[in-house]
Amino acid sequence: MRFVFVDRIVAVEPGRSIETLRNVSATEDVFADHFPGFPILPGALIVETLGQAAE
Repeated sequence: MRFVFVDRIVAVEPGRSIETLRNVSATEDVFADHFPGFPILPGALIVETLGQAAE
């Protein structure tokens, strides 16, 4: 199973940079335990999003 974390490509400079968008909802399951009352997107998911944008 693959989770897609890039919702939209906003801008691309081939060989230089990419700007993407991901819509994050406060009700996503990952926030239930990370951290209760102070939701933070886990770093591993941020790194995965960067990897997907770079593909």
